[in-house]
Amino acid sequence: MARQGAHRARAMLALLGSLALLLAAFRCAAPAAPTAIEDCGPDQLPHEYDEMPRAEIERRCTQVITRGSLGPLRIGEAKQEVLDELGSDGIERLSLLPVTSGVVSALDPELEHIVGSSQGILVRNGEDPDPLRIEINADTITRVTGGASELDFLRDSIRPGRTRTEALAALRAQAQGHRLNVEPFVPGGDAITLPVSLEALGRVLDANRWRFDVAPSLCGFQAFYSRVDLVFETDSVKLIQHFCFPYELP
Repeated sequence: MARQGAHRARAMLALLGSLALLLAAFRCAAPAAPTAIEDCGPDQLPHEYDEMPRAEIERRCTQVITRGSLGPLRIGEAKQEVLDELGSDGIERLSLLPVTSGVVSALDPELEHIVGSSQGILVRNGEDPDPLRIEINADTITRVTGGASELDFLRDSIRPGRTRTEALAALRAQAQGHRLNVEPFVPGGDAITLPVSLEALGRVLDANRWRFDVAPSLCGFQAFYSRVDLVFETDSVKLIQHFCFPYELP
């Protein structure tokens, strides 16, 4: 009797162990559910959104997908495959964005990374709406355009032919006496028409963050914004970010 009880107990433990392994395997195989867009539909929108900064609204109302898919867009898909699908889905244009985004002060330690890795940088003096647009190829500044007269003090030290290191030194030197703000951008990436021309194809395939509008039906409610950012790593989609909001934002 005691032996039979011990045998049953061992059999039960073995069964439970097998079930645990099967459950773990299922969890690994199943695609992760995307992060929910909470309270962003027109019927659920709380009043606090009326006074909320746009950046915070976009953060709260963005669905983040790291496995699985959003409509026809799939994690792991190659850039050229995505381009082919966008054309067949009727997407008319896309924008190229830097993977690292955001504005930093010229005194911020992050400035070195932005100047050292970006294809272009925008430099503003305070809230000036007309930035200095600096385009960089490899290690050399290739083009400098824009910028109000308030930025003339930078033009001599940041001009075509200078290096990234020289541009960084110039920004650091002038940051003490001016409110310089810097952000990365992708030259020529504001609005790429689809299908992509041969002239623009290399620029598109070199960029690792694409932005474009998709069908509002993917939001699950009637949306004014239905916008996707695709982030690529080693030529394939690593991250899908889907922003949905029912009303136009200022």
